[in-house]
Amino acid sequence: MPALEPLTIALNSSNPSVRRNAAWGIGELTNMEEGDRGPAVPSLVVLLDDSDEWVRMAAARALGEIRDERAVEGLIAQLSDRQWKVRKLSAWALGEMKEKSAVESLCKALLSDTQSEVRITVAWALGEVQDKRAVDPLCKALVSDAESEVRRTTAWALGEIQSRKAVSFLKQALSDPDERVRA
Repeated sequence: MPALEPLTIALNSSNPSVRRNAAWGIGELTNMEEGDRGPAVPSLVVLLDDSDEWVRMAAARALGEIRDERAVEGLIAQLSDRQWKVRKLSAWALGEMKEKSAVESLCKALLSDTQSEVRITVAWALGEVQDKRAVDPLCKALVSDAESEVRRTTAWALGEIQSRKAVSFLKQALSDPDERVRA
């Protein structure tokens, strides 16, 4: 693909807007196979530590689109980023990758992140990964999270994982004050 090489070069620009747009563009190269964008992965992983939050967000999103295992460690590290939108996109990327090695870190984020948008995305990611290690934290969030959208998404995730251990918690959720959680 002729666009990949100049976009990969642009990831090293001194201008954060250029870096952000190059990362975004690489993620948008949807007509390419996942592996075909692999040469850009090392540069995108470096951008996960960029000083500009928008660059970090674009890099996380692109890495989620590419789904290359070389990005996993960097994405897990970004679950602790100071900006919640970076944490959210990193969780989304790990969910897209169905990355089982991220389950422990995702579970920690589910129970401790202060932003509900992050917890919602983390719950979704855990549902995508479908690892039974996530059942206990998801059950805890289902009955204790103050945000109904988090509870709704954890119920969905538990359905995706299909663990009998979750049945009593899901039955309890049938009495949730929010109709979307009950549904």
